[in-house]
Amino acid sequence: MADKKRVKPQSKFFYTQKWTKEVDQAFINYLAWRAEHGYAQSNPDQTKLTALVFAQKAVNYDWDWDQGQQFYEGKLQLLRQRCTTFDAILQNPAFSWNTDTNKLQASKERWDAIVCDIPFANAYRWRGEAKWELLCKIFEGDDLDDPERNRQKHAVEPNAARVGVGGFCDDDDGIVFLGTSDGNEPHDVVD
Repeated sequence: MADKKRVKPQSKFFYTQKWTKEVDQAFINYLAWRAEHGYAQSNPDQTKLTALVFAQKAVNYDWDWDQGQQFYEGKLQLLRQRCTTFDAILQNPAFSWNTDTNKLQASKERWDAIVCDIPFANAYRWRGEAKWELLCKIFEGDDLDDPERNRQKHAVEPNAARVGVGGFCDDDDGIVFLGTSDGNEPHDVVD
């Protein structure tokens, strides 16, 4: 039987009651759009500040908020943490990423080791980073590898043999066992 650890679902790492998946998606889309369509500034720090102000104004307008720059700087830091953490996982040869199911596969021992080094990696225990390509656009130039190279390097065939990961996950409805039914196939978890 797998070690029974409590691991929060990804939504508990990324969202709050007010900062929902929809708000997060809009914020990421606005930042990525600015990255994709270029900037007038030649200074990368000024460029990121301009993109942040653009995204801040757009999200505040869309959700009728009055959040200040410090709030959005915190959200940008969380996005950077998501990006760098997922990049670190992808750079680890013990992990593979099934892009069709958006799940990372590795042994329980490998998960425990990376979580010991990078506690935020637990956010990806049950699913990968669905916004990976957009995050790479946003943080391009922050010493991250090309997302397409990572996708090719770490992708596995959809029906490839997988290492099962067991554990418990706090779900909104209580505790859900996320073990393996046959030792190979992790159960799906829906946030």
